[in-house]
Amino acid sequence: MSKYIYKQILIIGLIGAIVFSSRITEYPTEAATTKITYRIENKQQIKKSKKLTAKYLYQLPQIKGNSSAIQKINKSLIQDYKSTFQYKKNLFNYFEELKNSSYKNIYYTNKCSVTYNRNGYICFRFISKWYAGGVGETREYGLTYRLKDGKKLGVQDVVAGKKSFCMFWAVYPRRRSWTCLN
Repeated sequence: MSKYIYKQILIIGLIGAIVFSSRITEYPTEAATTKITYRIENKQQIKKSKKLTAKYLYQLPQIKGNSSAIQKINKSLIQDYKSTFQYKKNLFNYFEELKNSSYKNIYYTNKCSVTYNRNGYICFRFISKWYAGGVGETREYGLTYRLKDGKKLGVQDVVAGKKSFCMFWAVYPRRRSWTCLN
């Protein structure tokens, strides 16, 4: 009879250990829920004449840290910044042409905000505007990165559903939305 009791105690103990160990792995790690720190640098250049001011502004986000993933993300963000140099060149060419016009201000701005920063991902939203002597444009775009490996994610990586059913549609010129059809 005592062997029977010992077997039951051993079985109950093993079941308890299995249940306890499985409960520990159910909780998310704190690293996955922490936010990454970043700063946004204003890259600005202004030219002025008697009547006209031309202003170029790009808000460059940079993530703080030294890991290879962080360096990869920061390099990608710098590439996005460098891609606006043609806008800057055009802006200052317009400035030279419009110096003696009645226009007072021309500009190119690319402002950045962080829309998501948790669970191992960070998302940047950019609003790009330019105006040069009666002609202008506004556009929005976003950049999303996975912090563990620095991968730049596309829409197909973050939207639920099949890739073949994801499409982009514009509701209004300044308001764009993603949708997935299942």
